[in-house]
Amino acid sequence: MNNKEITQILAILRANYPNVKIENPSAMVKTWEMVLGEFSTEAVMASVKSHMEHSRFFPTPAEIRENIVRHKIVLEAPKAPALTSGKKAKCTAIPDGMSEKDFLDALIEDQIALETEMEKNNFLDFER
Repeated sequence: MNNKEITQILAILRANYPNVKIENPSAMVKTWEMVLGEFSTEAVMASVKSHMEHSRFFPTPAEIRENIVRHKIVLEAPKAPALTSGKKAKCTAIPDGMSEKDFLDALIEDQIALETEMEKNNFLDFER
C-alpha cells in the first residue's frame, strides 16, 4: 500500500468514526503505511470493513494487521473493490435515510478535503 491508498482508507474511517480527531495526519499516514505497507489494498480494505462491522471504536493499524493475519485475508477473503476501480462497494455504515450514492459522494468529498488539508500543510506530497 502507498501513501495515497492509506489516506483514502483513513478518510473512510473518519467518515465512519466522526468523533475521532486526527491530531497529526502526516504521522498517522506514515505509521499506517509502515505497519500495513506489505499488504494489498484489498486485504486492508477487507480488514477495515470487518472492523467497521464489528467495532464501535476507531482501529489501530495493529488491529487491522492482526485481523488480516488471523483471518488470512490476503489469501482467503473475497477481493474488496479497489479504491481506484470506480466500482461502488456496499457499506453497512450508510446512515438511515441516506442513499448509497450520497454516502459515497460524501466520502469522496471528505477524502478530498483531508488530502487538500494535508497538502496545504505539506503533510503529503503526492499527485491526484
